[in-house]
Amino acid sequence: MPETLHNTPTVAERHGIRALLRHRRHLFLSVMAIVGATVCMFVSAYMTTFATTTLQLSAADAMSATVMNGVCMVVFSLVGGWLCDRYGRKPTMLWPRIAVVLLVVPLFMGLVASPSRSSLLLVTALIAAVNNIGAAAVFCAIPELFPRGIRATGMAVTYAVGVSLFGGSTQFVLAWLLGATGDALSPAWYVVATSLISTIAIVYMPEE
Repeated sequence: MPETLHNTPTVAERHGIRALLRHRRHLFLSVMAIVGATVCMFVSAYMTTFATTTLQLSAADAMSATVMNGVCMVVFSLVGGWLCDRYGRKPTMLWPRIAVVLLVVPLFMGLVASPSRSSLLLVTALIAAVNNIGAAAVFCAIPELFPRGIRATGMAVTYAVGVSLFGGSTQFVLAWLLGATGDALSPAWYVVATSLISTIAIVYMPEE
């Protein structure tokens, strides 16, 4: 972290959850900012199941989506890190999230209309690429919102709450939506809803 380069004296402060609660606004905004990236990431991972159960593609075609998702996660997380260092945290968080909101439903519509291995790989790659650019910036920005003494606690609590509640439930929610509505586009609409929440949170997040 940047402060390790400086030898300035620090003022002792109370650490832990009690100190973290004095930064409730940042904590809430951080959790909400994570929601969109987390749900979108888990939807990308769900594409393998979606391909076999909804699109009726072969297991080999479906597993290719898992490989594509992993490759895009590695490559575009690095791209996101570079962009947020060059252009700032907030733009790199905000514009990919807006792009997800605008693109995910049309992408799913095309995939459902013409299911194939190539269309599955294309949709998975585009969603994963855009999402991981923004996610990298989110995970850079969140620790910077908290004072040095509670930075690790703030990041840990934010990540644990956001990912466990929303990421851990995503595949159950998707399975329920598909079963309850019969709409193959329901995963895309869930991504739109959660990404809108994150977009609003990012707008209100300060860039430290």
